[in-house]
Amino acid sequence: MNKIIFLQKILLLLFLSLSVHVVNSQTASQSFGYDVGEYSNQTGTTEFLPMPVGSGTSFARAGAVAPNAPIVLATNPNVLMTEGSFARGVASSTTSVTKISPIVGYTASKEFYTSFKVLFGNAEGNATANSGTWVFSQGAGTMYANSNDFSGLQSFIALNFIFKEEGIIDLQYRVSGNWSVAGLTKTQISQGVVHTIEIIGNNQNSGTVNYTYNGLACTVSPFKFDLYINGELIGNELSKSQLADDTNIESLTFIGKSSTSNVANIFIDDVVVYNSVPSQIESTNPTIVVTEYTIPVMSATVLEQDEQTITVSGVNLTEDIALTVTGENASLFTLSAYSIPHTQGVVDNEVLTVTYKPTAIGTHSALLNLKSVGANDITRVLSGKAVDSLAVIVPDIIITEVYGGGGNSGATYSNDYIELYNTTDNPVDIGGWSVQYYTKAGDGVSSNVIEIPADKSIPARSHFLIQGAGGEFGDLLLTPDVISTINFAADGGKVILYTVSTPQTIDKLMINTIVENQYFKDYLPFGKEPLPIWGSTMTANPSKTRSAGRKKEDNVYVYTQNIGDDFETQVPSPQGSDLTTVNGVEFKAEIIVENGTVSFNAVAGLPVEIYNLFGQKIYSTITQEGNNSLTLQKQGVVILMIGNQIMKLML
Repeated sequence: MNKIIFLQKILLLLFLSLSVHVVNSQTASQSFGYDVGEYSNQTGTTEFLPMPVGSGTSFARAGAVAPNAPIVLATNPNVLMTEGSFARGVASSTTSVTKISPIVGYTASKEFYTSFKVLFGNAEGNATANSGTWVFSQGAGTMYANSNDFSGLQSFIALNFIFKEEGIIDLQYRVSGNWSVAGLTKTQISQGVVHTIEIIGNNQNSGTVNYTYNGLACTVSPFKFDLYINGELIGNELSKSQLADDTNIESLTFIGKSSTSNVANIFIDDVVVYNSVPSQIESTNPTIVVTEYTIPVMSATVLEQDEQTITVSGVNLTEDIALTVTGENASLFTLSAYSIPHTQGVVDNEVLTVTYKPTAIGTHSALLNLKSVGANDITRVLSGKAVDSLAVIVPDIIITEVYGGGGNSGATYSNDYIELYNTTDNPVDIGGWSVQYYTKAGDGVSSNVIEIPADKSIPARSHFLIQGAGGEFGDLLLTPDVISTINFAADGGKVILYTVSTPQTIDKLMINTIVENQYFKDYLPFGKEPLPIWGSTMTANPSKTRSAGRKKEDNVYVYTQNIGDDFETQVPSPQGSDLTTVNGVEFKAEIIVENGTVSFNAVAGLPVEIYNLFGQKIYSTITQEGNNSLTLQKQGVVILMIGNQIMKLML
């Protein structure tokens, strides 16, 4: 009976494939039949998985057990929503790999189209696994049917799926001998969600591979591949791994390892390979895509509002996309639309505005949910921070410059450095403080801590220079105040100033894990790509000849807690405690007008003048340090001058 049912499933898969892919016939397919079972032996076998239909064989190997890393054929839980059995792999707890090779040695060629359904999660398919990796590879060689780990030399394409906290999978691909995200429009996907992955590859020495995808004409150049997830092109013309140029491709595998307590599970089904790319490829699954994986934190004063936009797309939809906001603070977030209509199944880059309007000071969050019949539900986190109407308070010590190109050929200086500044008129003792460095995407517990010795302080209105790692090129730094051996990246990273020297912990997706730390003093995510952002990012990356430097206006440092407004690339100019070239820190804040009272923050001693529209001066004073409030009679439109700044107000 099982053989009859298995044949029925094969015929069903063939029928569905013919309705999706036109012109070419598939070379091999693997649907895992209807039988169930478990294989837990670390000796590989070609007997456990069903043989693929069309051509080729299969291979399976269980991983290291702590407590268990088997290969499982099952029908429940049916998280993939597919017919019959699926394969579930449990990642090894060590580097002694778990391996699922659904198709090995199919009829080879130098081009291919491959598709499969996959879900990542725990053993039940839930989004809670936080350790381990699964690698998908397609190429040629002995790796596909032995017990060895991944080999780039046998791989034309390799995708690395890294299990992270919060139900996230980090996505990378292999280019030459390294894992990379270059060219990917999406570098994270969700656990607990079914993903359809499609790859079009070309290992021919010459000649492009031409195809249409959902009616769109596409090409793949020699030694390149296109990558689709859920009908969305997330990698266009990506470079291949290390398989020799112009050689045949004939096998594919999934390799799992390094998962503490074997928590990283992969669910696989409906694997299809064509050794000649179909001329027409149609994605038939209803799919919703939100371009922004992480929506930036919104910030507004109480009863004011802030906005963010997201871009929503959809294909093969049978119903409109319904949107809801849920959670304890849902009432503070509103949407520009709660239903997005489709046109013949398509939603084409619809821009949706999310508005945050807080009613009280604090941090708030909610969930944005998108649904359409047959499509995987999409959820995004909405976050907001409500502040009072007063301007930003400048810390006594701020970060003013970071340089990470030290010692490289062509570098301006021989060492990396971090520059601090005392914004006050009194010395500040910083003994026992630390500066903690992360890479652009780094998070967790800091492993790069620069401790400031107990006897160190910064004189009033003076700088403090921290020297980092160096090399043989560039000028020497003059009299650094602290010397460390930590190496900073030239083009971007993160430095955080804390009032303790113990390593702190951050989350790259949550700015509040930095700025709400009780020991936090200042934060500089330098470059265009570091996470988390603070306000907005710099508009350019620093380099071996350009530092990330705090802007000045009238020889005064700008401080708004918006990195894009505060920092720019500059000619490196390291300053220590024996050199000062600025007058202070300018408070850059909005002017608040309420019931005839004008409020703003400023440094002391700036002239304040107010003129009516006839040019008559109606008020004058001198600013005090910090918050200033001016109570005036209603005058209509007036001109306010604070120092050299001029603005128009309505009183």
